Amino acid sequence: MRQTSLPKDLFVPAGPLFYPCCGDDTLHPLSLLLDRISEFHFADVAGVHLPNSNPLAKGYFVSSQQKIDQEYVSVHCPLGDIGYIAVPVNKIIQTWTVQASKQQDVKVVYHQLDGMLALLQLPEIAVFYYRGDSRDQGGSGQSWLGEVLFSLVLEKLLDRGLLITDGSNFCTDSANVPWKNLWTHADCRLTDDLAMPDDFTCLNRYFSCVSRVGNYYGPVYVWQVTQIEELD
Repeated sequence: MRQTSLPKDLFVPAGPLFYPCCGDDTLHPLSLLLDRISEFHFADVAGVHLPNSNPLAKGYFVSSQQKIDQEYVSVHCPLGDIGYIAVPVNKIIQTWTVQASKQQDVKVVYHQLDGMLALLQLPEIAVFYYRGDSRDQGGSGQSWLGEVLFSLVLEKLLDRGLLITDGSNFCTDSANVPWKNLWTHADCRLTDDLAMPDDFTCLNRYFSCVSRVGNYYGPVYVWQVTQIEELD
């Protein structure tokens, strides 16, 4: 089964996409979601490489660019009893415009910053995108599918938001965590005949695997995450 696009009737809440430790992998998420997301945030400590295509995806072109650095913002850190921390701001903000179209412009922000610090600056996200990472040389070594960072992602993710991941860089010490289905086929190179992972429930949320959008370190699956209302 090979899919390269999202189902047309898939609901995506209004909010930004966030992709940590992205390196130069920016064109695919932009191409996949330009019609549904109006703000994209990419983060990497080594700097983020812009898409190297001309014209840009789906006829978009960069109509303006602004660089911001040497500033700090104060954000609340939900990881333990830390309180507020000062986070550096080092980013490039681009406006992407569609040629011959009345569609709304798209804001693309590139953070040269640790992924967790970049995420703390965002009040909420509609899509968490994460693929192609590792603990080896060249990878981030961060456990975005481990308990601490994954809990932070879910705290930021809007109801019915999307997780798009190949399950890469999963935490080997968390083999039996309730969200282990996210990396069911991680590191599988022969992927044509793989069945979709099973849906599951954890952390007061229902995770439904709704699509597959290509391959990277394994098949890249799209999960819709729906909050479960707690009974009084």
